[in-house]
Amino acid sequence: MMQHSCVVAFAGHMIDQQSRPCPRFPPTAEPAVRSHIRRMIADLAPHATIASAACGGDIIFAEEALRYGAPLYVILPFADKADFLQHSVAYAGSAWAERFHRVCDQATLSPYFVKPGCYQDDKDFEDNQRALLFFALGIAVARKLRLVCLILCDELQLGDQVGGTRSFLEMCRNLDIPYNIIDIAALR
Repeated sequence: MMQHSCVVAFAGHMIDQQSRPCPRFPPTAEPAVRSHIRRMIADLAPHATIASAACGGDIIFAEEALRYGAPLYVILPFADKADFLQHSVAYAGSAWAERFHRVCDQATLSPYFVKPGCYQDDKDFEDNQRALLFFALGIAVARKLRLVCLILCDELQLGDQVGGTRSFLEMCRNLDIPYNIIDIAALR
């Protein structure tokens, strides 16, 4: 029987939009990112995994957690899935939308929505990061396991938008929660 060592919460960059002037997570980096995430999940042997479901890091992490066989909990910022798709998935193409639906359908429970309705402002995404982190912390405390956060990012291109990967990283730092950076700059 496998010994579960932790609960893993994930946040990371989305796939670059075509208009992005300086590549951060180009689609060509997906195989390297996937391989790295797969190895990390296997090494950590998580009891549970928690992520959102934006195109890019979130969906890749969720797919690999499901592949590994770990329970997956998906946290979305608002209940209107079509609105979430519009804000965080659709620009990357229909294949990402299909992957989003597959991940949500295969998650351990139906996705948890931080609030009813649809997008109001970028604070919705910051609230989502906070909910994701505290949901993961709750599972870890209940199971007497450690919480490990995985953060897929280019630290030189974190951006300053509210609710992005930077917000998750800052929450981990402020709460002294252990995290591992997956350096996308090294993987692209």
